[in-house]
Amino acid sequence: MGAAGAGGALKQSGTLWAWGDANMGQLGNGSVTDVSSPVQIGSRTDWAHIGDGCDKKSNIGVTTDGKRWGWGENKFGALGLGDTTNRSSPTQIGALTTWGPGTSVTSADYNSTLHITTAGTLFGAGLQDWRSLLGTGDSEATYSSPVQVGALTDWAQVNSGRTHSAAVKTDGTLWVWWQRGPETGNSSVDKSSPVQVGSLTDWAHVTCGADFCTALKTDNTVWSWGTAAGGLLGNGTTSPNISSPAQVGSLTDWKQIDADYSHTMAIKTDGTLWGWGGVYTEPAQAYSSPVQLGALTDWLQISAGKFHTMAIKTDYTLWAVGGTGWYGCFGNEVPHHWTNAALSSPVQIGSETDWIQVKCGAGHTHAIRSAS
Repeated sequence: MGAAGAGGALKQSGTLWAWGDANMGQLGNGSVTDVSSPVQIGSRTDWAHIGDGCDKKSNIGVTTDGKRWGWGENKFGALGLGDTTNRSSPTQIGALTTWGPGTSVTSADYNSTLHITTAGTLFGAGLQDWRSLLGTGDSEATYSSPVQVGALTDWAQVNSGRTHSAAVKTDGTLWVWWQRGPETGNSSVDKSSPVQVGSLTDWAHVTCGADFCTALKTDNTVWSWGTAAGGLLGNGTTSPNISSPAQVGSLTDWKQIDADYSHTMAIKTDGTLWGWGGVYTEPAQAYSSPVQLGALTDWLQISAGKFHTMAIKTDYTLWAVGGTGWYGCFGNEVPHHWTNAALSSPVQIGSETDWIQVKCGAGHTHAIRSAS
């Protein structure tokens, strides 16, 4: 993002747009009616970042003035607004202005959110039940306002799945927490507070699916662990589960990854697009090893959702692909229906050439368009 295009450098912030499922107000357009093509959310032109996560209907966004905003499902206070009332329009979370561009935020299943400030502190809101999503060290607690997770100030990036959370620190170490299972990197004990995975210091990014993790190292290798069913790990098998990170193949040219409920999508350094798990065809179709999607070499950004995948090319056009257009989440003007045809090849959404960020949720999509 922000690379020079035909019209010069593209801004890294702009207007917010959304489409798809709206039953909890998660589009942020003041309505609970599904929308099958992009609609602008409010009139702000300074949106810098949209939260990412698994199976989410709670949304978090950050503006360039360092303010944090929440909308959508607010069960258990996941939005951090001090109550449990859903919001159908972005509402500022607290008065702090330390959530600037580049801040990592994530939303997860079971109504919780995690946020990292520009100072490197980690905050959570929502339900800290037996799954210990928030990492606060307790259990069966509800936080309707953000609570700091520990006292450390070196968190760099965080992501959540259905059954776990994972994060990377500024020193390149990898950390996990939540219920016991292979996806936490150690199947023997629950983790209600962040626990380091191994001792390596070359982790660059981690992304969570429902019951698995995919991570990228600084040497451009990809690693995965957790549940292997459905080819989720990309290691050529569907069993057994893996409780420690294992490399996906031997390639060293991976550039970007994003996982969601049942699949992982990735972009290589040559701009090609790849996926594994239950990717981009009918939901029953799964791939246990990375498969290339087409032959194009101009993919810039990828976002995996529960039912679909969205991508941006280097010309800042927006594209959709995936298992189903349920709720109109492709944005291609096809309305809500589970039986809508799968997009087995990418389809361009509209003709605009100013999309700079896209994030998929459970049946809905948010994206930012340049305000320049």
